Amino acid sequence: MRKWHEAAACFTEAETAGELLTADLEEWALALECMGRPAEAIPLLARAVTAYGVGGQRLRAACPAISLARVHLQRGELAVAKGWHKRAAQLIDGATDSREHGLSGCKEGRLFSAHAALRRAEGPACRDAEDSGGAARNRFSLEVWPARWHEGEISSEGHGMSSAKQIIVIGAGIIGASIAWHLAKAGARVTVVSTSGAGGVATPNSFAWINASWGNPETYFRLRIRAMAEWKRLANDLPGLPLAWCGGLCWDLPADKLKAYAAEHSSWGYGIERVDAKQAARIEPNLTELPDFALHVAEEGVAEPVATAKALLADAERRGARLVMGTVDRLTLSGGKLTGVVVAGETIAADQVVIAAGAGAPAIAATAGVQLPIKTPPGLIVHSRPYGKLLNGLVLAERLHMRQTAEGRIIAGSDFGGGDPGENPEATALELFEAVKAMLRGADGVEYDFHTVGYRPTPIDGFPIVSRAEGIGGLYVAVTHSGITLAPAIGLFAAGEILDGERDPLLAPYALSRFA
Repeated sequence: MRKWHEAAACFTEAETAGELLTADLEEWALALECMGRPAEAIPLLARAVTAYGVGGQRLRAACPAISLARVHLQRGELAVAKGWHKRAAQLIDGATDSREHGLSGCKEGRLFSAHAALRRAEGPACRDAEDSGGAARNRFSLEVWPARWHEGEISSEGHGMSSAKQIIVIGAGIIGASIAWHLAKAGARVTVVSTSGAGGVATPNSFAWINASWGNPETYFRLRIRAMAEWKRLANDLPGLPLAWCGGLCWDLPADKLKAYAAEHSSWGYGIERVDAKQAARIEPNLTELPDFALHVAEEGVAEPVATAKALLADAERRGARLVMGTVDRLTLSGGKLTGVVVAGETIAADQVVIAAGAGAPAIAATAGVQLPIKTPPGLIVHSRPYGKLLNGLVLAERLHMRQTAEGRIIAGSDFGGGDPGENPEATALELFEAVKAMLRGADGVEYDFHTVGYRPTPIDGFPIVSRAEGIGGLYVAVTHSGITLAPAIGLFAAGEILDGERDPLLAPYALSRFA
């Protein structure tokens, strides 16, 4: 066991130094599995799939995809395991003489059969296929099905009992859209209820920074770094998502705190590079003010929020979900269990309800007697008219955070959450916009277009609420300020917990019950 720990430490150092190869990701994942930490292996394997795919090595990418199917299966996450198995099959795509094809066929029997005798018959064959294929990274035997999955609970198509569940998701912002998409992909019958249509209320006002940056404990960092990896998985599943790994240049902390942040997060495996003014100028050549010392994280990115939410919902609808426009009057209960939702006077029945309505979540939850301790501070963001490229990535300067969107708009706030709009938001926006122009060389022609004031749904301790509501059967809550970063992970984890009853360990600190 000590050797596995040493190996993992070496891989962590190589990651920090930028010396990690794609094949190393698989070996690192193997070390983590041998240490009993399979959850941490998942994002590494997902990165390997992406990296091999980008490099045109489709068959090579199938190996970590097969490993992901196995790991998720061992964790009881049937729907996700099926998804990775399907991805592996697509990557193999007819190469029937490859070892990857043999491995995929081996896993298929375990993924899509619950019959005990068939499992016993397949077991030796699968092991033989793995051994003959030389799959060192797949040497772990698959776990038998959990006892609760009795014979007959999985159909010949591979869908569990969860596929019959009728689930209502309240909210069409990035969190609601992600949960709805993951549920629909897993086979649930999904209805999304929204007062504002695709995109929600808070999501359009987001700075949209994807990161695992400063100011958080390691437990929250681990959730955020996993979410960053899940964005890459989501982009594979939905090609064309408006997602860009543009990198972030940060100097919005005092030098001592900036150095402490770099040391801490580097030790956790975050890819932080320390840069001086000359290096910062190469990263962002149009900045008029350059820091003596800054941090650059190349793996940070952005997802254009409304377009991403709409893409998720559109694909969920393609998979059978439906979008209902209207205001939620109340939740309906019978015997302590939710039975549905009343929307504009009409009742929609459901087996389970997910509240992902952001700032509107507390009022909805209160109709079932559930209290959500959430504050909703305002945040002002300014938007320019589209303009030629001036920024390469995210700039997180003192009292000014800005980036340029895919269509050329420069958006900015006094911080990434948006600043205090004050008594006169328009005047505040114009003042902030002048600061943006002063910060950018060649910005004389940039014109102010509009500003937004968003109300950020933030649990009172600053961390997400993602869990079932105790005492009310069939109610799940997902509310967080870090919606853009966390959306793909929350969607994946919530769908797994709702459909299969499995709660991911990364969500352990974020149950609603912590406020009891």
